[in-house]
Amino acid sequence: MRGNLCYGMDLGDMKRKVKEGRKANRGFDRVLLCIGSVFLVVFLAAGYFLLRYYGAYQSQKELDDTVAALREVPQESGREGGHTADDNGAWQEIYERNFIRLKAMNPDYMAWITVPDTDIYYPVVQRDNSYYLNHDFKQQVNSHGAIFMDESCSQDDGVILLHGHHMKDGTMFGGLKKYKREKFRQEHDILYLDWGNGDETYKVFAAALIDLTDEEYFHYNELPDKDEDTEEYLRELKRNSFWYDDNIEIDGQVVLLSTCEYGTAEQRLVIGAVAKEVR
Repeated sequence: MRGNLCYGMDLGDMKRKVKEGRKANRGFDRVLLCIGSVFLVVFLAAGYFLLRYYGAYQSQKELDDTVAALREVPQESGREGGHTADDNGAWQEIYERNFIRLKAMNPDYMAWITVPDTDIYYPVVQRDNSYYLNHDFKQQVNSHGAIFMDESCSQDDGVILLHGHHMKDGTMFGGLKKYKREKFRQEHDILYLDWGNGDETYKVFAAALIDLTDEEYFHYNELPDKDEDTEEYLRELKRNSFWYDDNIEIDGQVVLLSTCEYGTAEQRLVIGAVAKEVR
C-alpha cells in the first residue's frame, strides 16, 4: 500500500485509469476507421469517375477516327480537311459520296466542320437542342455529345449557330479556347464547313464571352430572321466581343461556334466567322 500511496492513487484508481485509456483508444480507433472509410469511398468514387470518363473518351476517340475515315479528302487539297480551290468534277463526286455515307450513318448529319490546328474535325448534326448534349454521332449515350446545329437554324440562314461541349481533353469544341490568344487568332483566321459540295471557307472575325447570369446578357442564341434584324444582331455581337475585326466585311453567311467557358458556370465562349472566298 505504501508504494501505491507514493504515486497518489490506489490500485482501484489505476484500474479505472487503464480502463478509461482503453476506451479512449477504442474511440480513437473508431475515428481513424471512419476517416479511413471516408477516404476509401472518395478514392473509389474518384477512380470510378476517372475510369468512366476515360472509357467515354476512348469510345469517343474510336468513333471520331471511324467517322473521319469515312470522309475522303482529295489528295490535291494539300491540307487535311479540304481545299480552297474551285471544285472540279472529281472533287464534287468525292464530297457527294462523303455526304451520302455520313447521312446513311446518321440521318441527322448536316455538314462537316474543320478548324485547323485544333481537334475540331467533326460531323455536324441537327435535332432538338438537348439530344446531342449527351449522344454521339452514332446516337449512343456519351458525355462528349456531338457538334450540333441549333434547332432554330437551317443551312441557308444568314446566321447559323453551332454548339459543342468544351471538353477538358481538348476534344469537341475544347479547342476554341485557343482563340482567346491573340497570336492564335492572327495565325488561324480560317475555318471550313462542308455542306456536301466541298469545303466552304469562313473567316474568323469575332470572339465573345457571354455571361448568362448577367440580366442584360446578349441573347446570341435568339437568331435574326430578317436582314435588318441581322444588322442589329451583329452590332450586339460586336458590343459583347473582347475581339472584333472591323476590317472584315460581313457580306456572307455568318457561323457562330458556341461552347462553355470555365470562367464561371454559366459563361459561353462564342467565335464568329463569315463565309468568304479566299484566293
